[in-house]
Amino acid sequence: VAGFAGRAFFELPPAAHLLAIGVFSLGTFLPVMVLIQSVIVPRLAIVTGSWISAAVLGGFVYGIYHSGEFFMDWSSGSWLLSASWFMQFSFFGVLKALTTLRTRSAWIHIFNTHMPHLAEAPALAEVFGLSK
Repeated sequence: VAGFAGRAFFELPPAAHLLAIGVFSLGTFLPVMVLIQSVIVPRLAIVTGSWISAAVLGGFVYGIYHSGEFFMDWSSGSWLLSASWFMQFSFFGVLKALTTLRTRSAWIHIFNTHMPHLAEAPALAEVFGLSK
């Protein structure tokens, strides 16, 4: 695949694009948006009285949400690598919380941070036998 706007992306049938939207909506877009961005982050802003503190705390909540990813191994000697991944997830969580709090819309973080997932539509189409 030659980037987001590669030939494979544009040659997919509409069913493959709908599959990508469905898979990522159920798996990442909606759970994160509803649980973290719509429920937890605004409440953190009210409790702390600061949108900056709420964004940082929301970032750590996002990191904790992802601390059970399959590649995280907290019990072995590679725990430092897992901690690095946790901090990366937390950083992106701060960015997501910032966009949610400053725009007052949990949908905005989906459009600015999750839309690149749709570039994976050709891979999903191949797995599900929808590619031409």
